[in-house]
Amino acid sequence: MVCSNLYATDYNEIIQKAKSESKSVQNAELSYLNSKLTLEKSELEDELQITVSGNAQVSPDLTVAPTVKIVLPNDGSTTITATVPSSLNYDDTKIYSFSPKVTVDHNFDLSGFDEDVLTALSNSRTALNNEYTYQYALLSFENTCISTIKTIVNLEKNIENQSYLIEKSEKSIKEKLALGQITTSSITYKQLINQLELSKNTLKAYEKQYEIAKSQYKEATNLDWDGLSNLPSPDLTLSLLPTGNTKVIVATIDEEIAKENINSKNAALNPQNVKVSGGVESANLKNSLGEKNSLTATAGATYSQGNWSVGASLSSSYDFKKNSFDTPSVKVSGSWSNKTTKRSDEIELQKLQNSLVSASNSASEEYTSYLQSYNALQLEVLQYEFNVTQTKANTEYLKANLENVKALYDAGLATKQELEDAEFNVKLDEYTQTVLVLDGLTLSNKIKMLNL
Repeated sequence: MVCSNLYATDYNEIIQKAKSESKSVQNAELSYLNSKLTLEKSELEDELQITVSGNAQVSPDLTVAPTVKIVLPNDGSTTITATVPSSLNYDDTKIYSFSPKVTVDHNFDLSGFDEDVLTALSNSRTALNNEYTYQYALLSFENTCISTIKTIVNLEKNIENQSYLIEKSEKSIKEKLALGQITTSSITYKQLINQLELSKNTLKAYEKQYEIAKSQYKEATNLDWDGLSNLPSPDLTLSLLPTGNTKVIVATIDEEIAKENINSKNAALNPQNVKVSGGVESANLKNSLGEKNSLTATAGATYSQGNWSVGASLSSSYDFKKNSFDTPSVKVSGSWSNKTTKRSDEIELQKLQNSLVSASNSASEEYTSYLQSYNALQLEVLQYEFNVTQTKANTEYLKANLENVKALYDAGLATKQELEDAEFNVKLDEYTQTVLVLDGLTLSNKIKMLNL
């Protein structure tokens, strides 16, 4: 479809200028960027944690106990603790104690619940919603701009048409007066004058509306209205997405989050883990009983499930003075307690299960809503294509009619007024074509918004 060449400003320039000037678009961009920053922050990996502590005593003996604790950024929160408790007597006995010790602990969660999965789902949901909200806001704003432009073009068409009708009426009245068909005192004359005044009042109303519409356009785009050019052809390609749009995907993620929340609660109610630990301690001391220099190594593990646990540890020492190993020490431990399920836990778990059913229903409803919107847009596209066909046929008719009237006028078989009417109808049709393209661009954005 060829749009009117009466217009001046490029369509894309208008839209881009409007977006750059719009406070609502700026707010949408800021919200979009802030959401991305928040998401980036939440996705930062856990960092290495180092804690340094200690205490000291200067009387009656000098005693210090510096400690360094390191927590590794992994799922089991591996903890390395190093401490060096030391003491020294001030007198001549030279009694001292120096016993550096290093221990390592690590937890293995065997419950089957991975908190990282829940975090990843939540972050994906946030990212999708953020992108959807931003893109939807931009398309909605563009459609608002199109609506403003369409209002202006329709008012220009109405003003052109009304002005032409007024001109014809005034000309007709003059001709009838000149031919003596009516007089200024006749009822017919007064009726024609009244109709003419109504037409002029209608024109004034259109002109006021036109000024208001141009003012709204100025506020939206910071441009003075001088028409538009280079209207793009609407892309009305409508495809059904197998997984649905973003709203459907988010609803599906909500269902998965509901499942993970249940898994998290069950893991909390029925914990299952293995804790392994080990360490090395060097004992160096001198007291009234003598001196000792030894190295002790320990290793152990504890398995816990629900309300019971079992554990075992092995300890062995090497005495440097005796140049021998001490007898290894093996310890076995266990515990059990009666498990009492609180009513509050049962209620919470039931609520989570209800939330899962609700999320599943919402996901199904969202996809159904997507299909319904898709079908409705299909009908809109079909109706628009029908309107395009009808408008095209009417445009061809008006142009053919103009050529025919021109031929008749040249042959003296048509009046000048008939020729002017035919020319004006072709001119007026250009507005109709422009409005139709604007409708198509609005529909194109609706398709984009559906499949965001």
